[in-house]
Amino acid sequence: MQKNVDKTYTATRQINGTTYRAQFNGVREAIRISNQYRGDELKLDEYLLSNVIVEPPGMKLDDFEDIDEARRVLNFAAGVMSGRFRNRTDTDTGAAETDSAGELGAVASGAE
Repeated sequence: MQKNVDKTYTATRQINGTTYRAQFNGVREAIRISNQYRGDELKLDEYLLSNVIVEPPGMKLDDFEDIDEARRVLNFAAGVMSGRFRNRTDTDTGAAETDSAGELGAVASGAE
C-alpha cells in the first residue's frame, strides 16, 4: 500500500448549482473531531463547514437557503472527513468523484 505523504485529499461535488470542495484531513483528525463533538451536532456541523469544506471558503449554516441543501453539503463533508469519498458516484449529478491528485489513495473507507 502506497501512502500519501501529506495525507491531504480533496473531493468536489456540485449541489444546487454550487461547487463544494472538501478536504480530508487524516484519520487521526477525523477520530479526534468525532470524539470531541460527540452529541453536539451543531458544533460538529460548524466544524465541517469551517474546516472540511474549503471551497467556497468561510461557509456558515446561515449561508444556506434551506435545511435540505445544508444537510446534503454536511453529509458530503462528513463523508470526506471520514475518508469515504473515493470512487463514489455523486448522487446529485451522477458523476464519479476523484481526489485532487486524480489517483485514488489507499486510506480505509467505511460503509456509507
